[in-house]
Amino acid sequence: DKLADGLAVSYYLYEIFNHVDEFAHRSPEDGEKGPPLLVVNYHTGYDNVLTSPTDDGVGAHISGYIHLAKSGTYQFAFESNDGVRLHLNGEFVLEDPDVHADQFSEVVNVEVATAGWYPITIWYFEKRNTSTLRLYWREPGAAPDSDMEIVPGKALRHVP
Repeated sequence: DKLADGLAVSYYLYEIFNHVDEFAHRSPEDGEKGPPLLVVNYHTGYDNVLTSPTDDGVGAHISGYIHLAKSGTYQFAFESNDGVRLHLNGEFVLEDPDVHADQFSEVVNVEVATAGWYPITIWYFEKRNTSTLRLYWREPGAAPDSDMEIVPGKALRHVP
């Protein structure tokens, strides 16, 4: 099976969300498919949210695979405006689920026993005004006081 660059995204448009739970139960097929997110590094100010066609009232179901090239402990965090939730390999990892200005989530540790491609799902929404969504990691072996980095596009794939 061939994987394509980036993560697949489906949008729930022109709705006002206040919490990730308001749309996280929906199927991606219920949304409007958008261009893939080649990297999760968006700070769009008052422009369109991610790759959606609008600048307000957007929910996004983002999915695909992330390549975790080493075994060991990864650390993950988001910078977001507004709510966000992350699942890896079908397991809840972290969330910052409500309406808020740009802020960083907590940093969470994820233990990876075997290197490889793992399913990733992100639910994100932007209520109004500015939008930010950035996914950070610190790979195993990195110095504990080193800066976290944006997950690189080469580590993200989806089924076209």
